[in-house]
Amino acid sequence: MESAVWGFIGTLVGAIASIATVWISNNHAVSLQRSASDIDREERRRAFQRDTLLSLQDALHDELRLVTRVYLADKRSFANSGEWGTQLLDDELNESTRLAGRKALILLDRVTDDELRRDVANLRSAMSNLTLANSAKSAETLFRDITERAPITMKQIGKGLRSQY
Repeated sequence: MESAVWGFIGTLVGAIASIATVWISNNHAVSLQRSASDIDREERRRAFQRDTLLSLQDALHDELRLVTRVYLADKRSFANSGEWGTQLLDDELNESTRLAGRKALILLDRVTDDELRRDVANLRSAMSNLTLANSAKSAETLFRDITERAPITMKQIGKGLRSQY
Protein backbone atom coordinates (compact mmCIF):
# COMPACT_ATOMS: atom_id res chain seq x y z
CA MET A 1 0.00 0.00 0.00
CA GLU A 2 2.82 2.32 0.69
CA SER A 3 4.00 2.09 -2.92
CA ALA A 4 0.46 2.97 -4.10
CA VAL A 5 0.51 6.10 -1.92
CA TRP A 6 3.92 7.07 -3.25
CA GLY A 7 2.71 6.42 -6.78
CA PHE A 8 -0.33 8.63 -6.18
CA ILE A 9 1.82 11.39 -4.66
CA GLY A 10 4.24 11.15 -7.62
CA THR A 11 1.35 11.44 -10.06
CA LEU A 12 -0.09 14.39 -8.14
CA VAL A 13 3.28 16.18 -8.02
CA GLY A 14 3.77 15.54 -11.75
CA ALA A 15 0.30 16.94 -12.53
CA ILE A 16 0.91 20.02 -10.38
CA ALA A 17 4.32 20.55 -12.01
CA SER A 18 2.74 20.21 -15.44
CA ILE A 19 -0.04 22.67 -14.60
CA ALA A 20 2.51 25.13 -13.15
CA THR A 21 4.66 24.84 -16.28
CA VAL A 22 1.67 25.53 -18.55
CA TRP A 23 0.61 28.50 -16.35
CA ILE A 24 4.14 30.00 -16.40
CA SER A 25 4.41 29.43 -20.14
CA ASN A 26 1.05 31.09 -20.81
CA ASN A 27 1.92 34.07 -18.60
CA HIS A 28 5.20 34.46 -20.43
CA ALA A 29 3.43 34.26 -23.83
CA VAL A 30 0.91 36.91 -22.73
CA SER A 31 3.74 39.14 -21.51
CA LEU A 32 5.59 38.74 -24.82
CA GLN A 33 2.41 39.51 -26.78
CA ARG A 34 1.79 42.61 -24.67
CA SER A 35 5.36 43.77 -25.24
CA ALA A 36 5.06 43.17 -28.99
CA SER A 37 1.79 45.14 -29.06
CA ASP A 38 3.38 48.01 -27.12
CA ILE A 39 6.34 48.08 -29.50
CA ASP A 40 4.02 48.03 -32.52
CA ARG A 41 1.86 50.82 -31.09
CA GLU A 42 4.95 52.94 -30.33
CA GLU A 43 6.29 52.44 -33.85
CA ARG A 44 2.95 53.44 -35.38
CA ARG A 45 2.93 56.57 -33.18
CA ARG A 46 6.46 57.46 -34.26
CA ALA A 47 5.64 56.87 -37.93
CA PHE A 48 2.56 59.09 -37.60
CA GLN A 49 4.67 61.86 -36.04
CA ARG A 50 7.34 61.51 -38.75
CA ASP A 51 4.72 61.80 -41.50
CA THR A 52 3.07 64.72 -39.73
CA LEU A 53 6.33 66.62 -39.24
CA LEU A 54 7.45 66.00 -42.84
CA SER A 55 4.11 67.29 -44.12
CA LEU A 56 4.25 70.23 -41.71
CA GLN A 57 7.67 71.21 -43.06
CA ASP A 58 6.27 71.25 -46.59
CA ALA A 59 3.16 73.15 -45.55
CA LEU A 60 5.16 75.78 -43.67
CA HIS A 61 7.52 76.25 -46.62
CA ASP A 62 4.52 76.77 -48.88
CA GLU A 63 2.88 79.15 -46.42
CA LEU A 64 6.11 81.13 -45.96
CA ARG A 65 6.53 81.47 -49.70
CA LEU A 66 2.95 82.63 -50.17
CA VAL A 67 3.09 85.10 -47.27
CA THR A 68 6.25 86.52 -48.84
CA ARG A 69 4.35 86.93 -52.10
CA VAL A 70 1.56 88.73 -50.19
CA TYR A 71 4.12 91.03 -48.56
CA LEU A 72 5.75 91.82 -51.92
CA ALA A 73 2.36 92.47 -53.53
CA ASP A 74 1.48 94.87 -50.70
CA LYS A 75 4.86 96.54 -51.11
CA ARG A 76 4.30 97.06 -54.86
CA SER A 77 0.83 98.40 -54.17
CA PHE A 78 2.24 100.77 -51.53
CA ALA A 79 4.87 102.04 -53.99
CA ASN A 80 2.11 102.85 -56.49
CA SER A 81 -0.57 104.25 -54.17
CA GLY A 82 1.28 105.40 -51.06
CA GLU A 83 -1.22 103.50 -48.89
CA TRP A 84 -0.50 100.15 -47.25
CA GLY A 85 -2.90 97.25 -47.57
CA THR A 86 -5.60 99.01 -49.56
CA GLN A 87 -5.45 96.84 -52.67
CA LEU A 88 -7.02 93.38 -52.61
CA LEU A 89 -4.89 90.37 -53.43
CA ASP A 90 -5.55 88.53 -56.65
CA ASP A 91 -7.87 85.56 -56.22
CA GLU A 92 -5.19 82.92 -56.89
CA LEU A 93 -2.77 84.28 -54.29
CA ASN A 94 -5.52 84.83 -51.75
CA GLU A 95 -6.89 81.27 -52.13
CA SER A 96 -3.44 79.67 -52.19
CA THR A 97 -2.48 81.49 -48.99
CA ARG A 98 -5.71 80.41 -47.31
CA LEU A 99 -5.26 76.77 -48.30
CA ALA A 100 -1.61 76.68 -47.23
CA GLY A 101 -2.53 78.16 -43.85
CA ARG A 102 -5.35 75.67 -43.44
CA LYS A 103 -3.07 72.73 -44.20
CA ALA A 104 -0.40 73.94 -41.76
CA LEU A 105 -3.00 74.51 -39.04
CA ILE A 106 -4.46 71.02 -39.41
CA LEU A 107 -1.02 69.41 -39.31
CA LEU A 108 0.04 71.52 -36.35
CA ASP A 109 -2.76 70.08 -34.23
CA ARG A 110 -1.28 66.60 -34.77
CA VAL A 111 2.16 67.46 -33.37
CA THR A 112 2.71 65.92 -29.94
CA ASP A 113 5.66 68.12 -28.89
CA ASP A 114 4.10 71.03 -26.98
CA GLU A 115 7.12 73.33 -27.33
CA LEU A 116 7.40 72.74 -31.07
CA ARG A 117 3.66 73.24 -31.50
CA ARG A 118 3.88 76.56 -29.62
CA ASP A 119 6.86 77.77 -31.69
CA VAL A 120 5.21 76.89 -34.99
CA ALA A 121 1.98 78.55 -33.83
CA ASN A 122 3.94 81.71 -32.98
CA LEU A 123 5.53 81.74 -36.43
CA ARG A 124 2.15 81.23 -38.07
CA SER A 125 0.69 84.01 -35.95
CA ALA A 126 3.41 86.39 -37.16
CA MET A 127 2.66 85.36 -40.77
CA SER A 128 -1.03 86.00 -40.25
CA ASN A 129 -0.30 89.39 -38.67
CA LEU A 130 1.89 90.26 -41.65
CA THR A 131 -0.97 89.69 -44.08
CA LEU A 132 -3.17 91.94 -41.90
CA ALA A 133 -0.58 94.68 -41.26
CA ASN A 134 -1.94 98.21 -41.58
CA SER A 135 1.34 100.03 -42.24
CA ALA A 136 4.51 99.51 -44.22
CA LYS A 137 6.62 99.88 -41.08
CA SER A 138 4.75 97.23 -39.08
CA ALA A 139 4.75 94.90 -42.09
CA GLU A 140 8.49 95.32 -42.52
CA THR A 141 9.08 94.61 -38.82
CA LEU A 142 6.91 91.50 -38.98
CA PHE A 143 8.58 90.32 -42.19
CA ARG A 144 12.02 90.67 -40.60
CA ASP A 145 10.80 88.74 -37.55
CA ILE A 146 9.42 85.96 -39.76
CA THR A 147 12.63 85.67 -41.79
CA GLU A 148 14.63 85.34 -38.56
CA ARG A 149 12.21 82.96 -36.86
CA ALA A 150 11.44 80.64 -39.79
CA PRO A 151 14.87 78.93 -40.09
CA ILE A 152 14.97 78.37 -36.32
CA THR A 153 11.50 76.82 -36.37
CA MET A 154 12.39 74.63 -39.36
CA LYS A 155 15.47 73.38 -37.49
CA GLN A 156 13.25 72.53 -34.51
CA ILE A 157 10.97 70.53 -36.79
CA GLY A 158 14.04 68.72 -38.14
CA LYS A 159 15.17 67.98 -34.60
CA GLY A 160 11.70 66.61 -33.84
CA LEU A 161 11.89 64.44 -36.94
CA ARG A 162 15.28 63.04 -35.99
CA SER A 163 13.97 62.16 -32.53
CA GLN A 164 11.33 59.91 -34.14
CA TYR A 165 13.92 57.57 -35.67
